[in-house]
Amino acid sequence: MADFLLEIGTEEIPAGMVWDLAANLGHNVSESLARQDIASSLKRPSDVPMFAFPASNPFWKLIDGMRLIAAPRRIGFLIEGLPEKQADREETVIGPNLSVARDANGQWTKAAEGFARKQGASLDDLMEVQSPKGPCAGFTRPVAGKSTSRLLREIIPAAVEALYLPKAMRWGGGEQTFVRPVRWVVALLGDQVVPLEIKGVASGRASRGHRIHGADDIEISSPREYFDKLRENLVIADPKEREKNIREELDTLAKSVKGDWDVHFRGQEDIFSGGLLQTLVFTCEYPTAFLGTIPESYIHLPEPIF
Repeated sequence: MADFLLEIGTEEIPAGMVWDLAANLGHNVSESLARQDIASSLKRPSDVPMFAFPASNPFWKLIDGMRLIAAPRRIGFLIEGLPEKQADREETVIGPNLSVARDANGQWTKAAEGFARKQGASLDDLMEVQSPKGPCAGFTRPVAGKSTSRLLREIIPAAVEALYLPKAMRWGGGEQTFVRPVRWVVALLGDQVVPLEIKGVASGRASRGHRIHGADDIEISSPREYFDKLRENLVIADPKEREKNIREELDTLAKSVKGDWDVHFRGQEDIFSGGLLQTLVFTCEYPTAFLGTIPESYIHLPEPIF
């Protein structure tokens, strides 16, 4: 078993687009892995923020063990416990309809012989199989499972290309389009780089920290160390962790002045829970709450004028 990390590093993505892109990417990859019978050994539902998912799109599904990465300069995910390869399986190969594959005496015809020869099978391998077009000649053969690394090389670029982009742009002299220019790509299965290309950028193991306060070159040795290494460089890549930190810091500061940071408007739900808080989560990679004060002289009303 191995963990897989994908991080697509970009210029700053508008706050209102970050989460949908990350969740859509995770969904696309999850569906493709399921079609290839690749599943995480970790039977634990993906942990996602309380806002926007799955309410924003109830059809999005994530593979067990997937942890989304969604921040202004990066989207991606970490999947724990992927197998090294698909399980070996048997495949049924369907040939010509039985009415032309067997003669009146029940013997295989030239059509059946041609089918078997083309498929590298013998007449002894042929049997009657059911298909949507009725009884046919066919046979079963063993199929060796592909390596997970090979499958990911095909799945990831296709999943990115399938993303819905409300707005897209070109950059430099290239013809690639994306929500913002792609600057780096990290793709690791265990401790090995999965060689692939996204929007003209080849994958590696080098990530980047906070644009101002972090390092420009952070080597990721394995997927498990990703979140800690980014945190050391003042990037909290997990949106749920950023949301939790904002809430806890606001609670602490509010209690220090015997106040409350919840805001209600005309009896509606707290606007922070879906509006401003979500914007803050996807605007900052390392959010910090501050307590401000207004000088007394600015909050006293002047003497009335008669």
